[in-house]
Amino acid sequence: MLSESTPIPELIDRYADVTGHFHVNDDNLLGPGMGRTDYRPIFKALRRTGYSGWVSVEVFDYSPGAEFIANESIRYMREILSELESTSE
Repeated sequence: MLSESTPIPELIDRYADVTGHFHVNDDNLLGPGMGRTDYRPIFKALRRTGYSGWVSVEVFDYSPGAEFIANESIRYMREILSELESTSE
């Protein structure tokens, strides 16, 4: 979705009824939070559309190491979810 001209939250809204799973990575092919992609609007859209499935980290650059990528991705996504919880959005 990062390469699409349509904003990701708009795509999430458009295809909410057929979304079975959601894979994430950042613009630098690493995990979420390791590049320039802001996941706040993405997670807001997933929440708004009632998505309750898995969010899977799918990276294409493993150079920092799989364990580091996994830990950092989970930390970042939990931080975003915590922010959303605290603002009730």
